Amino acid sequence: LGTASTDFSVQLDDGGLDRAAASSSDSAADPQFGLVAIDPRGLAGSSFSSSGKVLTREYPSDFYLQDAFDGAAVMSALGYDKYSVMGWSDGANAAIHLAAHADTKDSIDKLVVWGGNAYVTEEDIEAYEAVRNVSASWSERMKNDKASVHGGVEALQVLNDKYTDAMRDVMYERGGDICLSELHQITCPTLVLHGAKDVICYEYHARYITRHIPNAKLEILPEGKHNLHMKHADEFSMLVKEFLLHDSSNEMEDGEAQPDIDQIAYGFMGSKALFSALRAGVFDVIDSATEGSKPGLYASFGAIESSCDGIGGERLRTLLSACVALRLIRRRIDESGTDMFCLPKAAADQLCKRSRQYWGDYL
Repeated sequence: LGTASTDFSVQLDDGGLDRAAASSSDSAADPQFGLVAIDPRGLAGSSFSSSGKVLTREYPSDFYLQDAFDGAAVMSALGYDKYSVMGWSDGANAAIHLAAHADTKDSIDKLVVWGGNAYVTEEDIEAYEAVRNVSASWSERMKNDKASVHGGVEALQVLNDKYTDAMRDVMYERGGDICLSELHQITCPTLVLHGAKDVICYEYHARYITRHIPNAKLEILPEGKHNLHMKHADEFSMLVKEFLLHDSSNEMEDGEAQPDIDQIAYGFMGSKALFSALRAGVFDVIDSATEGSKPGLYASFGAIESSCDGIGGERLRTLLSACVALRLIRRRIDESGTDMFCLPKAAADQLCKRSRQYWGDYL
């Protein structure tokens, strides 16, 4: 439900990422960053299309990807073909899609996210439901701030109902998956921030995101809450600025283009993961545990481990994560935080021995 003005006013109006330098003895430091903040489709300044049509905020099943593509389109229209991205809360989830999608990832130099979650659990749904009623559960300050940009409390309530229902759909129709497989597709350097006192998005979400993005690091602000970039703006700016200015490029050496080792290695490892999973019988085990890959049924890690041939523990977890990244296997997280797995239709049709289209003999 956030907009540029409600969520990033500190950065937009008070020195941006250079505020830390401006508040120190180096008050004359030249700005080193430009900042573009975007109102999501259907909110605040993005409530009208270019043709003048009124847009309302909707939450289709792919709304995070929609927001990611909208952000990329805005940056392209402004003339930027390479940039870093910061995303908070739902914006963090959209930023992950932006940095992961094949059509947009090459534009992303670095990624900074905080307050996001790659999946939702029953515990998260309970938290969303606890604040569904805007008048009864929101603070007066937050309610008034958001209502002022969304057309009043009644309009804000409609938006919040839509959003809460969308999160329920993610949980119960998509197995809680927001961007599980997308994490593995991100190749740019990534900084994950988390406020230790965040009661909206718990620390295990930040740690999960950090663990599954190949080139990510986690910074925890001990006194930070969900809005750490507002309440701890100087520390936030210092951490982000240091991360963005650090030279992690290895694209050129003495003017000569360097090979993209990430892409070469990823292709090789993808092939190895597929062969290894076939050899260990991973696809057949999941298929059997889910009664022939019936929709809605998932196999636990323990069930898979007990039936796989010659592989278990962290080796099996690594193999399953690789297959999830390749979209050969789907993963969800249940309410206890346990990984659960199933097969997409294509894998069930072509990678299980029971199928007449089984590819394993050829591979």
